[in-house]
Formats: sequence, C-alpha cells, structure tokens
Amino acid sequence: MLSRLACIATVLLTTSCIAQTTPEFPNFLVTSEWLASHLHDKNLIILEVDDAMDDTRGHAHDKTTGHIPGAQYIAMSDVSAPRDPSHKIPALELPADDVLVRDLEGFGISNDSRVVIYANEGSFSNATRIFFVLDYVGLGEHVSLLDGGISKWAATGRKTVTDLTTKKEEGHITPFFNREDKVDADWLNSHLNDTNLNLYDLRSLERYTGEQIKPYPRGGHIPGAVYLDLGKFFNEDRTFKSRDELMTLFRSLGYKDGNTVVPYCFVGQNATVPYLAARMLGFKVRLYDGSWDEWSRRPELPVTTGTKP
Repeated sequence: MLSRLACIATVLLTTSCIAQTTPEFPNFLVTSEWLASHLHDKNLIILEVDDAMDDTRGHAHDKTTGHIPGAQYIAMSDVSAPRDPSHKIPALELPADDVLVRDLEGFGISNDSRVVIYANEGSFSNATRIFFVLDYVGLGEHVSLLDGGISKWAATGRKTVTDLTTKKEEGHITPFFNREDKVDADWLNSHLNDTNLNLYDLRSLERYTGEQIKPYPRGGHIPGAVYLDLGKFFNEDRTFKSRDELMTLFRSLGYKDGNTVVPYCFVGQNATVPYLAARMLGFKVRLYDGSWDEWSRRPELPVTTGTKP
C-alpha cells in the first residue's frame, strides 16, 4: 500500500495531466485523443506488444497497421524468465527482480516515466501482461493502456509510422515491489476453501471442463474456480467495457464486496485482463502467475472436471 501511495504522489507531481485521460478509469486507460496530444511529452514511454512470445524486433511485429510514433517494441520474453524445457519454471514466469528491473530500464523507463502500452495485432492480453509486470515493480500508477489499441488509433485517423523507435537512453528504477500482486501454487492450494476468495479460470470452456487436455498433463480446473470468458471484458472495438458493465460481470460470477479476486489461465497472460479490470474497479486482486502450466504438472494439487466450480 505504501508503495502505491508513493507512486501516486510522484505521479501527481510529475504528470498532472493523467486525470484528463478517460472519465471512468483515468489512471489506467488513455484514449487515442489523449495520447496524440502528449506524444512529445519528455517522460513519455510508449510500448507496443503483439502475440509474439520472443523478441522478434524488426521481423514478425512489423504489422500492416504501422506503429504509433515513438513506440518501442516489447516482447513477452523481455520480461520473462528464460524458457525451461523441463517445466520446473512455469512459462512466462517473472525473472529475478534485479534482471526484471534492468530489462525495464533498458526501455528508458524510470520512476517518473509515463508509460503507455498498446496492442498492435492479436491478443490484448499481451498489453495487460506488461501492465502487470510494471505494477509488480511498483510503477502501476504511472502506467496506462491505450484503450482499443492500434486499431482504435488508426480508426480515428491518427498518424502511424513504418518503423519502431530503438531503445531510448537507459532509465533508472528504484523498485517498490508489490509482492502481494501475485500468489504461488502453495498459497492458492491453502486458500481453496476461503469464502472471501473469487477464483477465475480464463482458459477456454473445453479446457475448463477437461474435454481438452494436451499438451498439459491433466485436464479440468482448480477446485472452486469459475469459468470466465475473456471476451466479456471488451466492446466490439476492443475498448474496455464501462465500469457498470465490468462490475455487473464480476458480481454475476460471485464477487462480493471485500473479496479477493484471483485469476489464472494457461501461463499468466490472459488472466492479466481481469487483473487489470479488478484494479480499475478498486478490488483486491492477486494473479496466480504459474497458472495451469504449473498447477497441472504437480500431481499432489487437486483438479476437478465438468462445468461446475
């Protein structure tokens, strides 16, 4: 809590324009209009993501829609531990703290940076994953997503460029790690009967019920988890739904005031969409980062199948 208060104080002092972003979620989402009017802000860092798991800078990410001027490309591998063929380390797991900070600094990010993340093509959850990473480091109050991504930017006639920006001068981050932003398998297993916990599964329904298993050792879901369709969070133009709509969605799935939301998916990516939504609504939220990639590989952990939690 102190780290987030410290971040808020810094933001108020260095980026007073934040409150002019989006009416409902001013600290989390920015519109194309806002970003266009702040492209030349000195402390602005723009990060573009797409579906690539690896750093394919200069190749697969060169999309036909172009790029927002000044944007740098960031891959999931830039903020993840190296892949482990033995699966002892879950896929997309956060790297060591010092490595993570150093990698983020490589994009020019500092404590007083204003970071805007946008999705180019593919899954919007790549962008929310980068938000989670920065939130974990303690910079969440400095970070926003471009609502609707590049498609919304282009639809409003905004300028795009063919080339991405190379990395800026290295930044300097003094981290305030929010350790409680994520949980591990042992913590979750010990809290499965906690009535103040809302556990959500963001995989496909076939994966949730156990109809589809491969390439994981076991099928089904974590006992008590409720299936949640990722598409429920977005409008047709890929913008987030309204505060009332998001609140209604969570309440329809069992959320009660004061509860803690814990989402999971395959590898901790799709689950960052409800993570961000919960943060926007002011809920207590903790990501199970290991997700099914970890849980299914530990035979001592319980699994259930079918449509019921």
